[in-house]
Amino acid sequence: MYISYRGHYYIHLVFLANSVGRDRLVRATLLLSRPVKSRKTYTTPSNIPKTETEIKNYIENLRTNIENIETDCIDIQTYYNILERGITESLKYKNNTHPHQHNIFSKDTIQLIKRRTELQHTKNKNKDMKEELSRLYKETNRSIRKDYNNHRYEIISRNIKNFRSAKKAYKELTTHKSWIPKFQNSKFQIPNSLGTKSRKDVINLATNFYKNLYRKQNNTEIKSQATHMNTTGYIRQIEDSEVYEHIKNLKAEKSPGPDGLCNEALKIGAPILTRHFTQLFNMILNEEKVPKQWCTSDIILLFKKGSSLNIGNYRPISLLASIYKLFSSIILKRISDDIDKQQPKEQAGFRSGFSTMDHIQTLEQVIEKYREYNRPLYVAFIDYSKAFDTISHSSIWNALQQSNINCKYINILKYIYTKSTSRVKLESRGDEINIERGVRQGDPLSPKLFIAVLENIFQKLDWKNRGVYINGHYLNHLRFADDIAIIAETAKDLEEMMSSLDCESSKIGLEMNLNKTKILTNNCERPIMIKGNNIEYQQTAMAANSYGKEHVENSKNT
Repeated sequence: MYISYRGHYYIHLVFLANSVGRDRLVRATLLLSRPVKSRKTYTTPSNIPKTETEIKNYIENLRTNIENIETDCIDIQTYYNILERGITESLKYKNNTHPHQHNIFSKDTIQLIKRRTELQHTKNKNKDMKEELSRLYKETNRSIRKDYNNHRYEIISRNIKNFRSAKKAYKELTTHKSWIPKFQNSKFQIPNSLGTKSRKDVINLATNFYKNLYRKQNNTEIKSQATHMNTTGYIRQIEDSEVYEHIKNLKAEKSPGPDGLCNEALKIGAPILTRHFTQLFNMILNEEKVPKQWCTSDIILLFKKGSSLNIGNYRPISLLASIYKLFSSIILKRISDDIDKQQPKEQAGFRSGFSTMDHIQTLEQVIEKYREYNRPLYVAFIDYSKAFDTISHSSIWNALQQSNINCKYINILKYIYTKSTSRVKLESRGDEINIERGVRQGDPLSPKLFIAVLENIFQKLDWKNRGVYINGHYLNHLRFADDIAIIAETAKDLEEMMSSLDCESSKIGLEMNLNKTKILTNNCERPIMIKGNNIEYQQTAMAANSYGKEHVENSKNT
């Protein structure tokens, strides 16, 4: 008996040994029913109250479930579990008082579909019925297309008129999520596999990649270098007004964390939830511990650019519990001023009142003046590999101590990061990953933590009298959050500055991406080596004068 292999019908295919001749005996398991692979459709969270009736019932359920919680002699974890369960149970009410009405098809279209269905199920059709059915196929399809076009136009017009946002319209019109088809990454390839051939392979490769990425590096441990620590035991307690203000500032339409609670549920229930959140947050401040749910997250992958098959071209975003992000935003507001006081004017990223556009204009002015006065200028654009995912945790605590952040806030963050775990979430979740380094992208605190660490690096660099001299001061670099532009008048100075920055960055886990790090100059392209790698020069209009003159001279000689 011959069996042709078809993956949908035969599994556990085995070629038996000791077969005679050209033919081979095969043993396989035959599937009587073909497995169906269905993609998970995209839908907005169904547990968000939308109508007045649903909102009213949600608030009433909240009052019933959590209004009279006895908080005496209760620990943080138990209190949080009660609140989380109370909100979840309150959201389960569904308003079914109104019959479902199709929000896309018009009444005429629905009537055409009904009539077409009737004729399709009619047996022994006469000639007139067949002609009518043939006509209905065309009319129904035409009417459906018209309704879909009107539906799209209405959504786009409404969002542009009300919110001036095409992005909101796109999200509302999205009906499915695309799968990541496969990955090809030899560095973290699955053993005994040439690529990802199944969905299980894809999730396993992504999990293995981030296990390696977030694994602690032995050479990045640094001792505290703070000259003093803010060990003041007392910090101002969180107030109801503070919590209520931050609840109302939560952004809508954000993906929830593993608990499934959306920001909308917190905003609608704010009058009831505020008092309980205030009490919970103050318990956390006093005990310096957090619920275990705050230490877990889901990692989703957002494609950046380049090859979609390379997992390194995806940005990992941590989906965290909404209640944690509320607490995190309150702490962020309290510590932002202390962190910003330590930031120099060279840092324009993640700072209120600063814009990277100002830095771009500054750089353009420097380039223009050096071209005007025919003076040599070298600019290196530094790119870090996975910058937010690789900084050591010890460097974060050291940077916060240097910024004079109260030790209670630091201890709370230490508790979270020490116990932090995550799972890669595609169409399913992968195995648990221990987060041993990096900041969680998606956490409101992460941008400030990163620029605090970056400032600590620059404080260790001896760049005095380096760079370009402007109005009695030297400008030697500009920072665009995690991207840095180093400015020098000679290739030698630039190479020394880049080497010292690379050396200090490596101590805390940051590694320069030498393939994406580029140099601009209006002078000779002298070789600049970092770790034995020659940094590439980028051809731009900055070098137009020098290259133009050289081209003219070459033309005359020929």
